[in-house]
Amino acid sequence: MKGLLIIMLLLWPPCEEEPDPSGAFDESVILAYGASTRVGPGSLEIGFDRVINESRCGLEMFCIWAGRATIGLWLYGPAPDTVRLEIGIGGYVFMEDTLAHEHGDTLDYSLTLMQLDPYPSIDRGQSQHADYVAHLQIAKL
Repeated sequence: MKGLLIIMLLLWPPCEEEPDPSGAFDESVILAYGASTRVGPGSLEIGFDRVINESRCGLEMFCIWAGRATIGLWLYGPAPDTVRLEIGIGGYVFMEDTLAHEHGDTLDYSLTLMQLDPYPSIDRGQSQHADYVAHLQIAKL
């Protein structure tokens, strides 16, 4: 009898998760410089097109100030026009530093820059804009 029960459980189709009727979502996105993607259940499109500043202290360096990096994003969604958003991240802030992240809110979405790669390094020299990759967390407000 136990064998039959185990076989039935293995063959039983998995339950489909019902979509959230409120349209809420929380999604991680990785965007290379110059790239764009669609996110969420709606028609939000987001693109990464600017590195505004990069002053983060290199990993092998001793700095008085940790520095900061700021990137520019564009969003096209429910509003008829493209919206621009600048969002930053402090030096020595990485994905796991959940309390240190900043976010920007627009178009009923909250965007958080979780990490910006490559992190400055003496070995790498100065990064070109095309080298950057933004790790974003996007949530519906």
